[in-house]
Parts: sequence; structure tokens; C-alpha cells
Amino acid sequence: MIKFVGSVILILCGIICGVEKSLKYIKHVEFLKDYFEFLMDLKNQINYSQCSIFNVINKFKTRKFLGKYFEKFEKIVKVKSFEFAWELSFENIRKTFDLSGEEELFILSFAKNFGKTDVKGQINYIDYNLDTIKFYINSALETKKKKQKLPVILGVCLSLLIVTFLV
Repeated sequence: MIKFVGSVILILCGIICGVEKSLKYIKHVEFLKDYFEFLMDLKNQINYSQCSIFNVINKFKTRKFLGKYFEKFEKIVKVKSFEFAWELSFENIRKTFDLSGEEELFILSFAKNFGKTDVKGQINYIDYNLDTIKFYINSALETKKKKQKLPVILGVCLSLLIVTFLV
């Protein structure tokens, strides 16, 4: 009886570890979608109401994925430049959302060219960013579709292997 209970607990631990690892794919996609929505809202605000980026950031502070980064940004931008505050706010983003180096560099470099041209230039720059982020979202969705089940399967298999050796 004790062996059976121990085996079930071990298998459940393997499943939980696998699910935990597979959640990183979901977080990656959801973060990129949140960033895409931010860019879309920013484009609309600039295009139609011509309000500042700080109004858009203020609206996104309550978001699940971008909120804490924008709160940090607001604190830093009061004493530092826009570009420096942006890079400093998003510096640990790669580890948190399992982004590729290219995706991280893309997000960090957004502030380098933002606000340097007229409204039409800003809209074109945001359109370029939107097209690029769409590509990253599609790539992340493909990766999620291919690899999301793998950690769960490995967790189950490894826990079954350990149970087999122990029993």
C-alpha cells in the first residue's frame, strides 16, 4: 500500500514538473500578444488622438504581463532618458518570458527610434514593429504547438522509470 501511494505521488510530481515547464510556452506567447496590443493601442492613440506614450503606458500598467515593466519604466523615466528607462525596465525580460535573444533585442531597441520623427514617421515605425512582433507571435505559437506536450510526457516517463526502479 505504501509503495502504491509513493508511486502515485512520484508520478504526480513528474506530471506537475512537466506542466510547470510547459507553461513557459504559454507565457511566451501571451507576453508577445500583450506587447502587440500595446503597440496597436499606441499606434491608434498617436494616429487619432495624438496623446503621449505615457497615457498609453498608464493604461497598460494593469496588464498581467506588461504591468510591472511599465510601472518600473514610469519611476525611472522621471530621472533618466526615455531610451535608458525603457532598456532598464525591460532588462530581465528574456529569462522571465523565455524570449529569444532576437526578440529581447527587438523589444529593448524600441525606444531607440521612437519619438525621433514626425507623427507619420512614428506610425510607420510602429507598423514595422507590429509586423515584426506578428512574426514572433506566429513563431512562438508554432513552438508552443510542437513542444508544449513534451515536458509533460518527459515528466511522466521519468517518474514511471523511477517508480519502476524503486518497486
